[in-house]
Amino acid sequence: MAINYKLIERHNPKDYEAPAKFYAQVCNTVRVDIEALSRDISYSTTLTDVEVEGVTKALIEQITRHLAEGHSVSLGKLGTFYTTINSEGADTAEDFKTNMISKVNIRFLPSTTMKGKFNLSNVQLRRISSDGTAEDIVSEP
Repeated sequence: MAINYKLIERHNPKDYEAPAKFYAQVCNTVRVDIEALSRDISYSTTLTDVEVEGVTKALIEQITRHLAEGHSVSLGKLGTFYTTINSEGADTAEDFKTNMISKVNIRFLPSTTMKGKFNLSNVQLRRISSDGTAEDIVSEP
C-alpha cells in the first residue's frame, strides 16, 4: 500500500506575481468507516465487530463530553484531543465580549509513537497523474 499524492500548482499568497510552483497534496481515494475498522479490529482480537463498534461509539461520546467540559483527552500512544477557539481581537481585556468568539474547534495531536510510524523511510508514496492514473510507487531518496 502507498500514500497517493497529486501535484497542485499554487501561487505564493504573499507574492502572487511570483511564478507558481507545484506542491504535493495527499490524494485520499478510500474512506474507511467505523464499521470497516471494527471488522478489522475484530479479526485481531476476541471481540466481535459489533462489540468493537459499540466501544468505539461510546469512546466518541465520552471524548465529546469531556471536550465540552473543557478537558483535553489523552489516548496514550494514539494521541490527544483538545479544543481551540477562534475569536475577534479586542483592544483591552475589558472590551472583550463572549460573542466575539466565532468558533470552537476540535484538534487532534498524534503521539510521538504514532508520528514515528509516518516518515519517509517507512511509507511508500505513489504519484497520481492529472488524468487520475497511478504511476509507479516512488522510492526516491
